[in-house]
Formats: sequence, C-alpha cells, structure tokens
Amino acid sequence: VMLPGIPALAIGGLVFYIPTAWLNDKVKGRGREIDKHLPIAVGRITAGLLAGGSVADVLDETASSLELESKNPLSPELRLTAAELRSKERSEALQALAHRSPSISLANLAYLLEGYLEAGGGKYAQVLAETSTRVQQILVARNRTQAKAGDAMMSAKVIPAVLALVVASK
Repeated sequence: VMLPGIPALAIGGLVFYIPTAWLNDKVKGRGREIDKHLPIAVGRITAGLLAGGSVADVLDETASSLELESKNPLSPELRLTAAELRSKERSEALQALAHRSPSISLANLAYLLEGYLEAGGGKYAQVLAETSTRVQQILVARNRTQAKAGDAMMSAKVIPAVLALVVASK
C-alpha cells in the first residue's frame, strides 16, 4: 500500500531536482564553451600585452576578434571586465571576473592578469608569456579529453537504448 504522501514527496523532489540539474548543466556547458575559446584568447591577450596595450584595450580587442569568428560566451565576459577595469579598481574588476566565471581556467586567467598589473606590467611580461603558453597547452589537452569523454558518454547512453530495441523486437 502506497501512502499519498510518498508520491507527493517524490514529485516534489523531482520538481526541485529537474530545474536545478538543468541550470547546473547550462552553467557547466557555458564554462566548457568558454574553455573552447580560451586558448586562442589567452594567446591574443598575451600578444596584445607584450605589444604594450592596456589590459582593458587588449580584452576589448580580443573579444572583438573572437566575435568575428563566432558568437561565444567568452567575449561578453571580456568586454564586461574591460568596462569594469575602466570604471573600478583593477583588482576589483579582475576578481569580479574570477568570481562570476563558470570556467576555472578563466578565473585563473583573471588572477594571472591581476598579478601582471600588480607587478607593473612590462616586468612581468615574460612570466605572463610563459604561463599563458602552459595554460594554452593545458586547455587544448583538456578540451580534447572532454571531447573524447563526451563521445564515450554518448556511447554509454546509446548502447542501452539499442539493446532495449533489440530485446523488444524479439
């Protein structure tokens, strides 16, 4: 005998879980999408800073160049940070980027840029260049790994469905 409260609790749990899971998936998807564009962005940001550009201008230019290639969630983040760098204290603007970022790698870039600014820019340029090269390599490797894991996950989802169809057809 099932009590009326148990189905209500189960339905209530699903009503809570489904939107939360959907929202978490959207945030993670946005972070993965940012990570796809980040290796290119890091290279462009580093090149712009090494050429003597201000962080705000370089972030704006990088956002524009990324938007020319395709719509992406990284460009608005870079533009917002550039605007905040012009209107707030630079550490506050970069920390805001790190806190709102759905990508750990983008948050790390924000801290790297903060260190670049605190060190006075030019003196830190070589360290920035070396670090950004390592970051790019890590991101490229991670993106490849995630793509392979996604393929494996798709197989894990499809195989049971195919198996069910085979069993049902007998």
